[in-house]
Amino acid sequence: MSSNSKSDDDLVNNVRTKLNRERIKLWEPPYSLENGLKGMYPEGMVARYSTEMKVDPEKMASILEQLRKHSVSKLQARKKLKDSGLTTLIVKIAGKINLEKVEFPIEISLQSFGSALREIVSTESKFPVNRLKLIGCGHVIVDDAPLFNQHIRPDSQIMAIILTEAEAAEKAKEDERRRLQEARKDAEILSSQSYAMTLHERGKAALRRKEYEYSLLLLLEADEEFSKCRSSILNSVDNYALLCLDISWCYLCLRSVEHLPDAGIVAYYHGHYSQATAFFCKVESELNDLKVDDGKLSHVMAMGFKATEARLALRHARGDVERAVTLIIQKREERAERRKKEAEQRRNKMLAKMLGNTVNNEILDVDMYNSLISMGYSAIAAREGLKQANNNLNMAIELLHNNPNMMSLREFAGPSSYCNSDATVAQVASLGYDGTLSRQALQLCNGNIECAVAMLAQTRSQPDQRSSEELAREQEAYERIRKDVPDDEEAHLDLTLEDEMNFLAEYKVLLEHAQAS
Repeated sequence: MSSNSKSDDDLVNNVRTKLNRERIKLWEPPYSLENGLKGMYPEGMVARYSTEMKVDPEKMASILEQLRKHSVSKLQARKKLKDSGLTTLIVKIAGKINLEKVEFPIEISLQSFGSALREIVSTESKFPVNRLKLIGCGHVIVDDAPLFNQHIRPDSQIMAIILTEAEAAEKAKEDERRRLQEARKDAEILSSQSYAMTLHERGKAALRRKEYEYSLLLLLEADEEFSKCRSSILNSVDNYALLCLDISWCYLCLRSVEHLPDAGIVAYYHGHYSQATAFFCKVESELNDLKVDDGKLSHVMAMGFKATEARLALRHARGDVERAVTLIIQKREERAERRKKEAEQRRNKMLAKMLGNTVNNEILDVDMYNSLISMGYSAIAAREGLKQANNNLNMAIELLHNNPNMMSLREFAGPSSYCNSDATVAQVASLGYDGTLSRQALQLCNGNIECAVAMLAQTRSQPDQRSSEELAREQEAYERIRKDVPDDEEAHLDLTLEDEMNFLAEYKVLLEHAQAS
């Protein structure tokens, strides 16, 4: 990409941003007519934009018309999708390729498989199918899955990378090796612990719906799976203890008293009335401590907090509204920090894949790499230094200091390379990749977009080779589980305690009658 085309892209983006800021909708009158053709711009608009952005009026008019046509085509594409099921995808051919058109729209159904998309792109680009690698929304598009299952949506942008004949032959060999490996592998199954926790979550969901019979079946199956785990694992997490409580509650709600542990209700049925009275008094005291005043709950919720977090915080703060609000804010900050750390860990994991291995075939240390970057070394030099030094930071610094040629490494340099500006990073990120990783990939590739995209694509999971039926079944199973698993990890603590209070009242009356008789 030339510097001129890059500056043009920057200018278009700046104009688009200005239009959005001023809430100007170019697809509506007076800018566009009902049939989508060009309308008219208010007097002085083009001149004002030209002056403010220091651009020739003719060029500004051309940019506005380009953006108008793009917005109208998006609307037409949505209408076509609704009417005919077809959507328009924009395909861009990457690299220095001598073609009449390096960017073109294609119409296709999102129900179509990746192979159909490759065929169309092959026809349009005049390149053989086996030399095309398509990337969309941050994923390599595979042949044997529908496009909608591969994150492709209306108006998605597709990058087509043209492989050399040697690369195409090597890719065919890799595909064959992968198919053989997958054929030899047994179907991967979840570990007992993960399976047990999934069953427990679904059992809790059924419990919330008061489907006690179904819940008990799921919870008992979870108990069976937990029993396969080592005792050290069970002792280190609270999932199993909570499971036991949920099973007990199910038995109580099903009036299956013989399965309950030795507690107040069991003591009552065994005729141990004094013991039952003591248990019930203890339960009543604990329930009173857990009660939440409705007025205070409404007060906290009026501040913009959800009922679940408000109720839990008020319980924890024993009714102190001010302390409850502080606890909610603290909890939110902790959750945000945890998510930030998880996102950072995911980025570091992907960065490690991009960096590759050391000479000794060890995973290159991301922390050491970041340390070298913070010292002022280039991304390429930092990677090469750690690679040669086998993750020894001091040795890597010494190598870089004693070998000036390593300091000026410029891998993938060539006529298509250029400095990775924000616009370049945004161009790579627009394909569905993380912005930070996009910048790091561009730094490792000295600004070469095709190299950066290929590097990022390689960090993603291998394309899923399963049939569409298998993928559909897995997606359906995932959706069923997702509906049963709450977003809030503390949702199981958010109880109104109405059922508990009803049971307590019922058995207190029974106990009084029994003691009076």
